[in-house]
Amino acid sequence: MRRSRSSSGRRAQDEALALELVRRLDHPALHCRIRAAQCLAARGENEAALERFRDVRNALQPVCGDSDSVVLEVRRHLVLQLLAVERSDEAAVELSGLYGDLVRTHGSAAATTAEVREALITP
Repeated sequence: MRRSRSSSGRRAQDEALALELVRRLDHPALHCRIRAAQCLAARGENEAALERFRDVRNALQPVCGDSDSVVLEVRRHLVLQLLAVERSDEAAVELSGLYGDLVRTHGSAAATTAEVREALITP
C-alpha cells in the first residue's frame, strides 16, 4: 500500500522540482521571484523581502546546493535583509556560512569573498 504524502510535503517537493527545472532552463520566473524580493527591499519592505529571499533560498538550496552562483547571491541578499531588520546575530551566522561557501567556490581573493570577509570583521 502506498503512503499518502501530506499536501505541504507534496507542495514543497513540487516547488523544488519546478525550481530545478526553471533553474536548468534559466527561466525568467526564477529571476522574477528574486527581482520581486529585491524590489520589496528597495521599497523598504524589509520583512517581506526577507521572507521572499528565504523562500527562494529554501527552495533552491536543496536542489542546487550551497555553492551555486544563484544560491550564493540570494544568500548575500538574505544577509543584507537580516541586517536591515536588525537581526545581527542571525545575520552573523548566515554570513559565516556564506563566507565559507564563497571561499570554497571562488577562493579567498575573489571580490565577493573579500566583501563578505570585510563584513565579518566589521562590528
